Amino acid sequence: TEIQVSPPVSGSGTVAVTVTTTGSPGNSNAPTFTYGPPAVMKVTPSFGFMKKKDNAFVTISGAGFGSSQGNGTVQFVSLLISHPCQSIASWSDTEIVVTPPEVDGLPDLATIVCDITVTNSTGLTSDKTPSDQYTYYNTASMKS
Repeated sequence: TEIQVSPPVSGSGTVAVTVTTTGSPGNSNAPTFTYGPPAVMKVTPSFGFMKKKDNAFVTISGAGFGSSQGNGTVQFVSLLISHPCQSIASWSDTEIVVTPPEVDGLPDLATIVCDITVTNSTGLTSDKTPSDQYTYYNTASMKS
């Protein structure tokens, strides 16, 4: 006999599965379900400025981050370097608020595009997608 169900949208790690039949829990050799990696679905705002320590807080929305930070991390990953977030204001399974790391950039670069990756406390890291991108603009290159 087979039962097909959808897991809850949020969660992380490995969780127990309980099947209840006719009002009493069954035991099927303690089955478990393991969530996949976290997913970043939206970043707000999606830009900031190079060489600026006080860029606005960034809200990272998604799923599978874990109910608390634990040893989870947030990285701003560009082609040149990975910038770890040192300041995480809040962390929940579906939303993380961070201060973006300060990025110096190079004088001739107008922008640096980063993917924001989340590693949850179970060690799983989100895939890079267009919805996780954050752009640093170089205000020096914008002046005429």
